[in-house]
Amino acid sequence: GVGDCALFLWSAASTSVAARLFVGDRAAVVEREYRERTAYGTKLLGFVMDQVKADDSLCLGVEILEVVRIMEVALPKKEAKLYGDKPCLPMSGTLSQHYHFNHRVLPLLRKEVERLQARLVRRVEWKMEQAASLPLRFAHLEPVCSPVFSAGGVDGMQFIFYPSGYSGATDSFCSLFLYAPAGVNMKFRLSMGTQVRDCHHDFGAGGAYGRTNYCRFEILPDPQEDTILVVLEIDDVTQELHSRLMSDDTKPLSKSANAANKGEADGVRTTMNLKRIPPKESLVDTRPLPSFWTTKALGDIYGPTDGFHAWEDLDAVAKKGKTSS
Repeated sequence: GVGDCALFLWSAASTSVAARLFVGDRAAVVEREYRERTAYGTKLLGFVMDQVKADDSLCLGVEILEVVRIMEVALPKKEAKLYGDKPCLPMSGTLSQHYHFNHRVLPLLRKEVERLQARLVRRVEWKMEQAASLPLRFAHLEPVCSPVFSAGGVDGMQFIFYPSGYSGATDSFCSLFLYAPAGVNMKFRLSMGTQVRDCHHDFGAGGAYGRTNYCRFEILPDPQEDTILVVLEIDDVTQELHSRLMSDDTKPLSKSANAANKGEADGVRTTMNLKRIPPKESLVDTRPLPSFWTTKALGDIYGPTDGFHAWEDLDAVAKKGKTSS
């Protein structure tokens, strides 16, 4: 972060705290385990003078999201009469009490509801405005991309559109791709205007799949509204998820030579494979995407970062990009 102010939260020992700390309208979440009484805080949250109000006051705040505290209570050692040949006294010890407060139920519930709703989405629509001028603003190999969306139970998908074509595209042809994460096997249709293309692809690794020579761009814009409607329709989709499990407590029966050289045996590592298969009859909803765009495609690790823009800002963003390049 940048700035000159940060906020710290003190807590007692044997406490795990998740809290959102505020300095004015800036905030950050801190999740730490307090092994002793100490303070943990945020990164720099900006400049303190930017958060001072007109009445020369500064608002600091904390929102407790989740707290777990362990308290040990000593058990008194008392004499007791026991039945049997060898009466004995109770053993001394401590009783550990765990206090757990969770105020994140509503956000977690909202996230789960959104995930369930995404499983019902079969059709996703994204409308591009000022369509006729897109090839003039985006040259060859320059994409205009949709917001990231979820559909059919799959998170992290995106439309990637090249108005002037991708590498290998014929002159005057545009290119359209769908980005999906690894493990997705999908049978779907991509459509723009009246042009529809059937696709079936196994995304073994996260990446984009579509048509380099989708169609001639000039036939796509709606002459009345100057828009292009990009549509994804899912016919069938599955997603395989891989989770690596490791047990530190489980040791092999015999140490190998390499493990012996290390001085200890490695824990047992296993992989759990999960597969999401939403029922076809449950894919019924249509999700229109927000009317925003970006030049940053998912999976592009070399291109500059770019936020999302409204279509009214198309001219300003395009000019800024040409100036910086």
